[in-house]
Amino acid sequence: MAKFTLRRKAVSKILLKPTTPGDRAVFIVEARERSDRRKVVELFETVAELAEVAPISSGEIMAYAVQVRGDNSLFGKIESVLKEEFCFSIVERSFTDVTYHLIQSLCEESESRLCPVPQCDICAHADPFPTRVTMQDEKDRDLLEAHYCSRCAAEQAHPSREQFLVDLLTADRRDFGAIRDARLVPSPVAADQSEVTAYAIAS
Repeated sequence: MAKFTLRRKAVSKILLKPTTPGDRAVFIVEARERSDRRKVVELFETVAELAEVAPISSGEIMAYAVQVRGDNSLFGKIESVLKEEFCFSIVERSFTDVTYHLIQSLCEESESRLCPVPQCDICAHADPFPTRVTMQDEKDRDLLEAHYCSRCAAEQAHPSREQFLVDLLTADRRDFGAIRDARLVPSPVAADQSEVTAYAIAS
């Protein structure tokens, strides 16, 4: 059986890194001075030691998405610090298209810029903490990375990770349906990638 091909290159390995659902919040702060921006960066660097953190915008308007699993009291602590240190801050206890568009509008009205946020390759919605699928060639070079938002990943959920991977790629807007005909073989991963499942594509 021929290997799954992508843009005229053969895919030899596929890595699946599912996201683990948790509570999410978005923190938006106005920081006009460089010293204030440094404070915000340092705050969320500290938060990143306790939870998942993804920058959404930088500049005068700084926004971060934070995801925690279990106790979400961290959100209240971050909110308290921001309200104490800054004149303008907003906290949204979820990440939605409305929140993302609000940040876009604030960036357009100020000297701010959006950071790259993964777009779901099924529904096109932004998600800072997506399930990721990486396709590699025979030399372990990345050919493509696909992203799937929590909602679409949940819709394709399956007890078998292999079937979950196949279903995600089949639902992808770029039509990877040929993956259904590929024979996937479990492949080892590095010790520091315990959350990743790898599959080699048999010839």
